[in-house]
Amino acid sequence: MERLGLFVFVALSLMCISTVECSDMDIGRMIQWVDAKVGWLISARKFQNYGCYCSKNGPTDGIVPVDQIDKCCMKHNQCYDGLVREGVCAGDTFGQSYGYKKITENGAKTMTCTSDPHTETCKYELCKCDATVAHCFADNEPHYNSKHKGVGKSSCQHAGK
Repeated sequence: MERLGLFVFVALSLMCISTVECSDMDIGRMIQWVDAKVGWLISARKFQNYGCYCSKNGPTDGIVPVDQIDKCCMKHNQCYDGLVREGVCAGDTFGQSYGYKKITENGAKTMTCTSDPHTETCKYELCKCDATVAHCFADNEPHYNSKHKGVGKSSCQHAGK
């Protein structure tokens, strides 16, 4: 049984390196924690390339979100962008892993970021951005529309037009 546990750990670690960035795995696990209807790996991929904002290096503003899910991604992009702009994080914010703990408060599932806010400020703040988007996705799950998955950026409508 111990070998199986070790195998699963190694397999997940390799996936983190080769197919899914670590923060994607963290977000996926967070989404699954607050919305147990989806598995963590599926949830990490479910929202990628969705709408106009849900992609790595997606825009932060200037485009009309296609729905509430896309709006969650817009706010997430703005959160990450703000961390770089304010000097909290340097360089690429995607792929950084951080510490967090799953908790239940008054029957509601949530997360507490455990990376040290003083010595690992970037990781701590990234965790907060990701926890917020996980809750946003869970709250807006009824708005998910598979027609918005893989929509081309040329289909996105610029704000004010």
